[in-house]
Amino acid sequence: MHYSLAALVSQVLGTGFNYLTYGSLVFRQKPRKTSFAIFTLSYAALYGLSLLDLTLLQELGLNAYWAGVINTGVMPVLSYLSNKFLVFRAPKDGA
Repeated sequence: MHYSLAALVSQVLGTGFNYLTYGSLVFRQKPRKTSFAIFTLSYAALYGLSLLDLTLLQELGLNAYWAGVINTGVMPVLSYLSNKFLVFRAPKDGA
């Protein structure tokens, strides 16, 4: 298997696994098609934001190592907030 195909397969499987485990273990919700779509879009947006963050930090003069250290501290927080308020938000009362 070509490495790029292997990377794609691992990304798809990892995204599905993360959706199921975050939803059930962290946010205590059952899987839903709409939340999976939002989760996938959120993952893609966070990936783009991560690349932008790394680029901007390096443009500001940080080397790639320190840009990665800062990025590693920021991105999990943004990921959690995205999951909490966009993907796995509590259903409204009466819904």
